[in-house]
Amino acid sequence: MKYMTFPSSCAFAGVANLLAFAGVDASDREIALEMGLPYLFAKSEQGGYLSGPMMQTGELFDLFLRPRGFRLAEQRAKPSAVPGLLARHAPAMVGLRLDADRKHAAIYTGRDGDGRCRFLNNRREDAPDSDRFLFTEEELLARLDVPAAVGWLETVPCASVSLLPYLNGSVQAFQEMRGELLTFCGAAHTWVELCQARDPLFRPLLLDGVSMANLLGESALEETLRTLQGALLAALRRGQAVAAGELLPVPQLEEAMEVYFRLLVEEREALRLSLEKKTIQSK
Repeated sequence: MKYMTFPSSCAFAGVANLLAFAGVDASDREIALEMGLPYLFAKSEQGGYLSGPMMQTGELFDLFLRPRGFRLAEQRAKPSAVPGLLARHAPAMVGLRLDADRKHAAIYTGRDGDGRCRFLNNRREDAPDSDRFLFTEEELLARLDVPAAVGWLETVPCASVSLLPYLNGSVQAFQEMRGELLTFCGAAHTWVELCQARDPLFRPLLLDGVSMANLLGESALEETLRTLQGALLAALRRGQAVAAGELLPVPQLEEAMEVYFRLLVEEREALRLSLEKKTIQSK
């Protein structure tokens, strides 16, 4: 059983558990670091931003999987088709609605003697909930998104996959995010506007960015981001409009973003130079 070791990492622990079924030992943390997760930023289809554990596509997981001879196959299906899809590809990962506000990746492993669907719960080791879920088919269908995404491992020839294109995209996304954050913090906003911006604009840096700084061992950056996170949460709890420049301490925000951006650029340049060196040596 592979457990979650950083916040919102259920899909990463899920991939680790899928690999365990295939005889490969890996942790969510190892997967995240090798695929460069702390450096990945992207613009979402809805216009907001994504980072850290929200970056969980099969394409990105393949940065870790392809060198080991696997890929994460994915299929979206209507809920009624999911039980059959899971049965054909078990063990397989699927997102379940455990309650109204909580979506969680779990691993389907088969059915018990009563025909109930068995799931491995990708949880933290110290969490109070069980390692296993059991749902009737009706209970399963009620917990699925429309459409539902199902993922499983397929064996493929081992191949190297370059992180560099993703880092290039991350540099651009981070720059755009930084500009929008500073613009937002420099203007007055209603409480509703602040709530609407919380996840698409602030989460990538002030929530997921905190756990990513922790993964990198950047304790000073992590502490600064936690302080900024606390200021944002305090403003949200007050339930009031905020005046221009009063939401977050902008100089501290600018400094944190500059430190994070420098880490991202340094990682990109180190990888670029490494690839250039390998190219020269292969000639």
